[in-house]
Amino acid sequence: MDKAVAELVDAQEKSAAEVAQLTKLETEIACTIDRVCEPYRTLLYERYINGLTWEQIAVGMNYSYVHVVHRLHPEALSAVHAIIAGT
Repeated sequence: MDKAVAELVDAQEKSAAEVAQLTKLETEIACTIDRVCEPYRTLLYERYINGLTWEQIAVGMNYSYVHVVHRLHPEALSAVHAIIAGT
């Protein structure tokens, strides 16, 4: 029984550490997205923070699915890459 309790405590501690790491990562992602201009910021938040589908994002932004996926998203990722690269 003691071994099971110890394993449970270890699992809880590991889980808490992983949650803290993911929370930190989400904050870093949100801070990077905040530095991107519109409409890229909206697209990136809706997809990567709010978890919306491409279809939902397209409807919400009044764009076609093709425009969102094949034009705006690659442009938004390029903008994020430029920020990360420091240019």
